[in-house]
Amino acid sequence: MGAILCPPGPHAILLVVSVTQPFTDTQRRAAEEQLGALGGGTWRYSMVLFTGVDKLPKGVFIEEHIANTGEALQWLVERCGSRYHAFDNTRKETEDNTQVPELMEKVEEMITDNQGWYFEVNELILLEEEQARRALEEERMRMEEHARQREQMIGGPPRGVCVCVCVCVCVTE
Repeated sequence: MGAILCPPGPHAILLVVSVTQPFTDTQRRAAEEQLGALGGGTWRYSMVLFTGVDKLPKGVFIEEHIANTGEALQWLVERCGSRYHAFDNTRKETEDNTQVPELMEKVEEMITDNQGWYFEVNELILLEEEQARRALEEERMRMEEHARQREQMIGGPPRGVCVCVCVCVCVTE
């Protein structure tokens, strides 16, 4: 989890949404579930970062896109306290490119609104994630050992055949 890499905790959580893909109710539920899993209060530290606004039809601004895209996207923006920023992917790093400084200003405003507080990640959640990672690693090692034992019992795999062990992790959008 990236949150443990920025002690004492993140001051902002950016939810990146491309305007070129429809934001569905499934994605809304996934965002709600993932932020909810971090513990209470995550939404007050969250902001939507729209990318690819250069792909919007000429004359359509991000506000219109939010209003016309559907309830799922409107819900996300509202849940983030109507905090959002838009990036035009065609603008390159030039002197007149103010996208990043404007984003940083908005993040600083959010920090001020939160009185300088940062989001404290629930230690129990981090412990559960670490235990899940360890369980997956132990299962992978057990499967490898099982494959080695099977090879020893039958004299190894036939020539030209590859024995693979795979551990799958299911992640929702």
